[in-house]
Amino acid sequence: MNRPLFDQPDVARRERRRATAQGDELPVIRARILGQTSEVRILDPDLCRALIRERQERDIDKHDEVWDGVYVVPPLANNPHQDLATAFAGILFHVIALEGRGRVLAGATVSDRRQGWEHNYRAPDVVVELPGSRAVDCTTHWQGGPDFLIEIQSPRAETEEKIPFYSARQVQELLIVQ
Repeated sequence: MNRPLFDQPDVARRERRRATAQGDELPVIRARILGQTSEVRILDPDLCRALIRERQERDIDKHDEVWDGVYVVPPLANNPHQDLATAFAGILFHVIALEGRGRVLAGATVSDRRQGWEHNYRAPDVVVELPGSRAVDCTTHWQGGPDFLIEIQSPRAETEEKIPFYSARQVQELLIVQ
């Protein structure tokens, strides 16, 4: 069986059971490492590309970001996170977009550049752009700071670390929901 780089969350339990049943120490150790690891640094460029390619092929890269050339895979948004993002986007859409006061996007990409944006961007949960905004709609992303962003913080997300990026892009308002 050809396993993807990203297995199901219960793979560590299955591996531990299998290893224990076989009485083999190395698989037990490997299963424990797999179960206890929360962050991975991959320094091999070929393996990095393979991981990113697999995420793209499996279409699970929609919320991934690139921070100054570093590929960042955030934790998956849980249902309460999605509920909040949908509610905020819906309310703002009715108040702003339907009234002709601007645009509201549930999920968009914000970068510091027009060309080569794929090397440095963030993906907030909700983006609001008002008339006269300094943000430029580049079709694939926003260059510069939209007027209002919402980031809903998932457990283990590094949401606060995005603040300097948004500040440098001159985002007018940022709401972080914990």
